[in-house]
Formats: sequence, C-alpha cells, structure tokens
Amino acid sequence: MNSADLATVFVYAVQVRMAMACDGASLDHAVESVHSRITDPVLKSAIQAVSYETVRNLAAADKLIEQFAKREPDRPVCALLEAALARMIVHPEKDFVTVDQAVKAARLMPETKASAGFINAILRRYGRERSQLAPWLAEQEGVRFNAPDWWLAAYRRALGEKTDAVLQLQRTKAPLTLRVNRRQSTPEAYIRMAASHGIQAVRTGLDAVTLEKALPVSDIPGFSDGMVSVQDAGSQLAAPMLAPADGERILDACAAPGGKTTHLLEIAEADITALDVSPGRCRAILENLDRLGFSARVQTADASKPQSWWDRRKFDAILLDAPCTASGIVRRHPDIPWQHSKKDIHRMARTQRYLLEALWPLLEKHGRLLYCVCSIFPEEGTEQIEAFLRRHPEACCEQGPRLLLPHEDYERSWQEEPLVHDGYFLTLLRHRK
Repeated sequence: MNSADLATVFVYAVQVRMAMACDGASLDHAVESVHSRITDPVLKSAIQAVSYETVRNLAAADKLIEQFAKREPDRPVCALLEAALARMIVHPEKDFVTVDQAVKAARLMPETKASAGFINAILRRYGRERSQLAPWLAEQEGVRFNAPDWWLAAYRRALGEKTDAVLQLQRTKAPLTLRVNRRQSTPEAYIRMAASHGIQAVRTGLDAVTLEKALPVSDIPGFSDGMVSVQDAGSQLAAPMLAPADGERILDACAAPGGKTTHLLEIAEADITALDVSPGRCRAILENLDRLGFSARVQTADASKPQSWWDRRKFDAILLDAPCTASGIVRRHPDIPWQHSKKDIHRMARTQRYLLEALWPLLEKHGRLLYCVCSIFPEEGTEQIEAFLRRHPEACCEQGPRLLLPHEDYERSWQEEPLVHDGYFLTLLRHRK
C-alpha cells in the first residue's frame, strides 16, 4: 500500500469503526459490508489490515485520545484518530506518512473536515511524546491486554492466576486449524498432501491439522472438494463427544455456519435437522453441506420456540452450541470485548437457559444433549449446567463439564487435548428416563 492510498483506506476504516460503534456490527461484518462496495482486492486487503490493527490497539488509542483531548471528540473524529494512532503505534517509522494521510482523510469526509487541524495536532503530539508516554501506557492493564476494565475483571473472577497467560495469548495472532474429513482422508495423509504443495502443517487433534502459515481458503488444498474445513480444534471435540450413530435423528440447534453439522455427518449417516434463526446463516449451512457432499434438513427457525418448527418427533440427540459472549475466541476476534457490556454475561446466560429448557423436552428417553459455548465465563458454562441439573433431576452429566482455556503448545501429545485451541466449554447431558 503506497502513501497515496492510505487516506482512502482511513476513510473506509472510519466507516468500519462507525458500523461497530453505532450499529453494533462485529468487526468481521463491518469489514464485509465495506468490502461489498469495493472491487479492488489490494484496497480490500489494506482496509481489513488497518481495521484489525485499529481494534487490536483500541485501548491504547482511546487512552491517548482521552489524555490529549480536552473533551471527547465526535464519534467520526474519534474513529479516524483511533485508526491513525493505532498505525503510529504499530508502525512508528511511518509517522510522517500516517499523519499526512490521516489529515487528508479528515478533509475528504464532511463529518471530520472541520476537525482536520485538531486531528493533526493530536497525532503530532503523540509523535513527539511517544517515548515519555510509553511507560504510562505500559502501566495500563487495559492497554496491555486491549480490553475494557470490566472485561478484565470478569476474566480474573473466572480464571484466577491463569488470567494473564490467557490474555497474553489472546494478543497474538491465531493460527489456522483445519478439520480433516475422515470420509476422505486422515490427518497424516493430508499433512503429506499439503507438504507436496509446499504447505507445512502439524496434527493438533483427532481430526485437526494446523497450518504453519494461514492461507485464504481458495489456496488450501482439498478445501473446495470438502476434504477439509476450517474449524478450531477445541470445537472439533463437540461432534465426537455427542457420538452420533447411523440412523439417529439428531438436532443441531444454532447450527450456522454448519461446521458441527458436517462433522456429525462425517462421523455417522444420521438424519440431521440443522436450525438457525438467520436466513443468511442458513445459506452458509447449505453451502457447507454442498461443499462436503452431505445433506441435512436445514430450517430457518428460532430453536427456543419449538412450537414454530418442531414436528413432534423426538430426537435421539441434540447439539446445542448456544449463543454466548464468545469470550473464548478473542484471539480470533479482537473486537469481542468492545462489543459487549457488563450486563451481557447475564443476558446471554438467560438466553442459554431458555434454549436448554425449550430443547430438553424434545429428547427421546435416554436421549443425550451436548451443551457447548465458546466462552470461558462460568455463568455460561459450569454454573449454567449446575443450575440445569438442579432443575432437572431426570438429567445426568455423562461427560464433562469440560472447560478448555485458550491454549497453544506443540510439545505435548494431541491425544490428551488439542495442541492449539480457543476457549471452549462442553458437557454431555443424558435423560435418565
């Protein structure tokens, strides 16, 4: 990206940040929305890089704005300052170009044009005072781990002495893990095939291989043919734990984008109903099924309201990957701590409870329900299951509860636990009667 393009990139990065701050969009969705209006792949790549760079340094940028500005700037001005300050933090050798292009970007947008001088002054001041400010910034826990104070406090309550190690890992770039379709290949065979294409990979779980270097899916051997799917090794534990059998009637609730649906079908020839409340996300399930050559009954429906979609035939097994705070996957999605408020932990826990209560009666006698969330908070994991078991004496915990904390260690055996994974909680419940 040359300097002449950076002002344009900043303009689009402001749009991404505004979609997140004002519309509640996730970073991924905000970037996708901007990308949909652009055809130049180089520009798309630059917008994504700057947007992620901004969010990964959001706490530091906001602290600097708070330190330098006498009053809080308007949201678009703040968004441009966040993008430019983040770039100055990551690329200090490019200060002159960054400041010049940020001011140019300010003049290109009606919302920021009048504040171009203010933006110039803030950025130049940071450039002058960077060395003096470094110790102060380093003392800020929120800056070190790029998260709001309430989020860090919730982590400390949940993880205790393990908190710093997990938070530090989440500041690093996550590797790309694939699930090898056991109907087509094995992890060892796939690793050999990848090596023949000049791609290095290591086995990290039962069906999991992790690439040495992340690649676009279009460049991953066998992806288009359904030989592999992108899926974290921790969440790859869900389908084997449910242990589907041929001919079983199984519900995959909250199924999009279909990773676990297809994993179940790789293990057994089951009769699967896959639900999701979003039509767009249901299309993603169908695309994944088609890519892997499987079929399932895909319905756009709210899993918590069975009266609107259930045909009154009970299921042998249910997989409930419930909506959650996603506190276990911050390494892949650095915007997550900034997309929530303190109340959201309890709000999500209520949603999970509603789903469990709605789906439990849909099981056959002695049927099983796998509950999982990509969260490390006990309110969504152990405490949720303990409360459910108190309400339902006819239920028992057959496996788990099992909490995986974000982890990366290639020196041990993958049989014990996947070598690299996000935060994930799983437990298998069974109906006693």
